[in-house]
Order: sequence, then structure tokens, then C-alpha cells
Amino acid sequence: MINISSLNFCYSKELKVFDNFDFEINDHEKILLKGINGSGKTTLLKIIGNYQTYGDLSYNLRIDGSNNEFSKIKDDVVLLLDRPELFNELSGKENIKFFSLFWKLDADYENKAYQLCKSFQIEDSLSKSVVDYSLGMRMKLFLAICLANSAKIYLLDEPFNAIDKDAQVFLSNYINKSDSSFIVASHLLPPELEIDRIVVLQGKDGGENEN
Repeated sequence: MINISSLNFCYSKELKVFDNFDFEINDHEKILLKGINGSGKTTLLKIIGNYQTYGDLSYNLRIDGSNNEFSKIKDDVVLLLDRPELFNELSGKENIKFFSLFWKLDADYENKAYQLCKSFQIEDSLSKSVVDYSLGMRMKLFLAICLANSAKIYLLDEPFNAIDKDAQVFLSNYINKSDSSFIVASHLLPPELEIDRIVVLQGKDGGENEN
């Protein structure tokens, strides 16, 4: 579905992250992104999600054989970073409503978000202000908000770290059953998660694939 080639990115002349890196994402594929801290996992997710706003970036992007740009496919991609981007002063319900309005989605989105919150076992806390949530609850809410937004590709940065075992199992099974492609950057690999391919990033030297 997506082929990225000759990807070059640096924050500065002294800090080059990718040097002619190639990467592909196939339909329905579940990819685990691994690598030491600083190898570029989060940066790669931000680049694909059109979220990397500074630095020197160049690449070739082909989608189904046609040239494209990440800015043109951002509506088909959902990015979830490892720090939940929520409004502390709002309740869980109000956060869901905000993202529904921000993304210009309808009631079906909100209903799906509420159902996901129920699956993550935080539905009883949705009337409370997010400032009173634990880190795990915040991550569950943010996961529900992001996963409820339909996308062809989901980019998840360390989604398992802050959530409990039951939530890890649910998220793993949700990913397994989804028709969308998932790229999951994680040091933690729940045994329930079914991965098609592992990509190991090694900084500017690129990555190697393991089946």
C-alpha cells in the first residue's frame, strides 16, 4: 500500500536520524517497530503521521504505485504518541466531544469512543475531570479517542506501557482483529499481540526486517 524510499531526516547537521532509509506498509499489516532509545522510532511515526514540524526531511513516497506526500494522506492516518494529549480541565466525555468536533466526526464516532472506554473499563470515570485520572486511565481514554477515529493506518507509540494487563489484552486483540494497518513502537510485546513483521531501527543506518 505505502512505499517509503530514500528517507533522510536530521534535526541538525550533528543529529542525523535517517540516511536513505526504506520502509513499506502493506494493507492490514501489523508491524512492530523496535530499537534502542534515540534510534528514530517516534520520529518515524511522526514523519508518517505528518506530525514532524521541524528538521530537514526528504523522501520518496508511493501509494499504490503513485507518487504522493505525507501531507496528502494525513486524513488516512491516526497517530497516538506515548503522552496522552488531553485537556485536563475537561471531563472524559468533554474530551471525546472536543475531538469529535475537532475531527468533524459524527455521533457514531462518539458512540464508538464510549464503547471503547467501556472495554477499557473507564466508563464510570467519564464524568470526572481528566486531571483526576491516573496515567493509566489517561492513556486508556486517549486510546479510545484515537482508535474510534477510523483510519487506514494507526501509529502507536508505546501504547502498552501505562495500561494494566486486562487493557493490554484487549488492545492486542483489537489490533489483531482490525482490518487497518498498525505500526506499533514498543519495548513491551504482550503475548496476545499477533505481529506480521518486526522492523528494528538502528539510527541513521536504517533498519532490518525480521519475519
